[in-house]
Amino acid sequence: MTRAFRHRVFALLWSQALLSNTGTWVQNVAQAWWVLVLTRSPFMVGLVTFANFIPAALLSPLGGALADRRGRRRVLLATQSTMMLLALGLGLSVLAGSRSPWAVVGVAFGMGVAMAFNGPAWQALLPTLVPREDLVAAVSLNSVQWNLARVVGPALGGLVLQVSGPGWAFLLNAASFLGVIAILARMTEGDRPSAPVQAGGAWTLVASPGRVRRLLAFTSAVAGLGAPFLTVLPAFARADLGTGARGYGFLLAAVGAGATVGAFGVDWLLARFPSSSVGIGAAGSFALSLALLASSPGLGSAAAACFWAGAGYLASQTVANSGIQLSVPDHIRGRVMSAYIVAFFGFFALGSLGVGALAGRIGSRPTLVMEAVLLGLASLPVAAGLERSRTPSEFLGRAARTAPASADPENDGGPTPH
Repeated sequence: MTRAFRHRVFALLWSQALLSNTGTWVQNVAQAWWVLVLTRSPFMVGLVTFANFIPAALLSPLGGALADRRGRRRVLLATQSTMMLLALGLGLSVLAGSRSPWAVVGVAFGMGVAMAFNGPAWQALLPTLVPREDLVAAVSLNSVQWNLARVVGPALGGLVLQVSGPGWAFLLNAASFLGVIAILARMTEGDRPSAPVQAGGAWTLVASPGRVRRLLAFTSAVAGLGAPFLTVLPAFARADLGTGARGYGFLLAAVGAGATVGAFGVDWLLARFPSSSVGIGAAGSFALSLALLASSPGLGSAAAACFWAGAGYLASQTVANSGIQLSVPDHIRGRVMSAYIVAFFGFFALGSLGVGALAGRIGSRPTLVMEAVLLGLASLPVAAGLERSRTPSEFLGRAARTAPASADPENDGGPTPH
């Protein structure tokens, strides 16, 4: 996978994104723990997650269209700057004495709105930074840096919470955006909008029965029924395991470590086995890990379960993301990837709200068991049908035979790979 680092702009942006995402996880840990301390309510923790991710379900299609028509770099500059200012404002307000959980909810919602425009632009920018033969490596490395941040960020967040408090954790996140903004301000890749041809082609591809729609359904099942276990972790760590902020950060770091292993492992597996087999194995191991987490008697066994949950979760999402990303032409990539983001963030937000409410009523352990059962029932049949579904390349091949020459995916007027 490291061959993608041969491309200077990708390598620079990857390294700064690693720092920025580490800061994001520091803030995620701090805001979940801070709201739990202020309210003692798992539902409020779920509400913060809901506020953070529901804008993606509503606004990502606009973000995808904007990324395709106005240039990915410019969109990213605006969104990264907005998120930096929001984190800065929250940190300063907490240090000034604010103890309002609704301020955290409001900032989480603002971050979510910015992410709704940031996500499609970021996903669509990657193929402009490397040639096509290195795209698989770039997509995999993008997952690796996010999950390395998930290893370091929660552990650092737990430490900052214990030593300095949540205000400094939010300020640390604000500072982490500076490197990405500096790189984006100097680069030229992704600045030119893609050709505005066949505006409805992306949504026709998404809505048509076939591989893309099935991959989106698989994403929705994993994001809505499995990933919300992260919402339960603060209350599970505090009430069921009797540990503090550092223990909670340790569990999240274990999730990130497992996801990092999953990122490397799924690249190897997809090269040797059908995606349906990899999807079944990933989703099945994810569901089993949640059941084991529910029965964990202590921090060590819970961390082991979180490790395997992270590996299964990341492998599941890589099957879906890479399956879509590598088959879509540049002129509709922003819009198609916005559908992926809607499926992921939208169902994660709804699932987090439901899981938070359920955990407040019946407890964390029974909630995790229910997640495990529902995840297995919903995701495994969808994954099993991946090899029987029509591929995006087949759809695009048929579309190309009836489309004008300017809509040819190989001559779409998009940015030249760097």
